Amino acid sequence: MPVTASATTLRREERREAIVRTAKEIFFAEGYAATSMATIAARVGGSKGTLYNYFTSKEELFEAVVQDFLERNSIVFSKLNVAEGDVDAALASFGGQILRLMLSDDAIAMYRLIAGESGRFPEIGATYYEAVMRRGKQRLVERFAAAMDAGRIRRSDPAIAAQHFVDLCLSGLHRRRLWNIGPAPSEAEIDANIDQAVRAFLDGYRVK
Repeated sequence: MPVTASATTLRREERREAIVRTAKEIFFAEGYAATSMATIAARVGGSKGTLYNYFTSKEELFEAVVQDFLERNSIVFSKLNVAEGDVDAALASFGGQILRLMLSDDAIAMYRLIAGESGRFPEIGATYYEAVMRRGKQRLVERFAAAMDAGRIRRSDPAIAAQHFVDLCLSGLHRRRLWNIGPAPSEAEIDANIDQAVRAFLDGYRVK
């Protein structure tokens, strides 16, 4: 029975996803410098030549790993709506999702990888910043700007407001997790951290 073009495309996409998934595991475990295309090919199963049919370089493969991380978590950035409803509740819900995402094993491993290796390989820092930090922040800026236009929070620079809010949400717990100090934060600690972040943010940005 002949193989259809759609079936071939599906198998190729599944193979690509398997390569990206495996590469992520190796990058996180071994670091960027110590990871080779040969190592990834051996773990996936197949020749290095086959791997190069999907990705022309280790840098391109790392870009795919970062992009996959962004796509899997981009829904979080689309959920903030401070332009209507209860401002406190909207910020608390969104802040909790952001903090839980940034405390996840994958996010912590990615952050450690970028921080540890971008000094020698600035291209991976640039890749992460462009795909995750800049694009993610832009989505937040648009939502904070909408909230300001609706008169829900004080008019100011929406980019600075977005940065202030995210930094307040991550304050304390993220660094503790990043540096592997003690056990992972409990749900109660996360909720308390977000409650404090929302109150501190609105102390400065609530419409008087």
